[in-house]
Amino acid sequence: MHASSRNQYGFTLLELLVTMLIAVMAITVVAPRFSALIPGVEIKGEAQKVAALLRFARSRAIAEGDVISVARLEEPAAIEVTGSSKLYTWPSSITMELTRELSQTDDEPEIRFYPDGSSSGGVVSLKSEGLSYTVAVDWLTGRVIIND
Repeated sequence: MHASSRNQYGFTLLELLVTMLIAVMAITVVAPRFSALIPGVEIKGEAQKVAALLRFARSRAIAEGDVISVARLEEPAAIEVTGSSKLYTWPSSITMELTRELSQTDDEPEIRFYPDGSSSGGVVSLKSEGLSYTVAVDWLTGRVIIND
């Protein structure tokens, strides 16, 4: 038998690498445009980020035994967590408002988490192109819930 008359099954390493390279290039072109195809993906993702930030603040308050505040800043438009140098910002296509449930004496509204896991309560509202999400914090338990 000659080598040319043998049936070869499978792929060479080079063929696999070229196929994977083409697939990766296609994904990098399509992925950024994918979120535009499904309305509400961006705002839902931002609501999930805000909920995670609030849960993180509650966890820190319990772990550190201290009051941790989450406040919305006007300039720059961001959310700040007490004791953290990082600011959470959101896309300009989304409007965000933070309101507190219990009596507020400060000029800027903020949601406070206490060492026992409770909080001052509050709501973060996100709106974009007719869609809206609210991230609510229960004052008694400090539980964070996303509502659409």
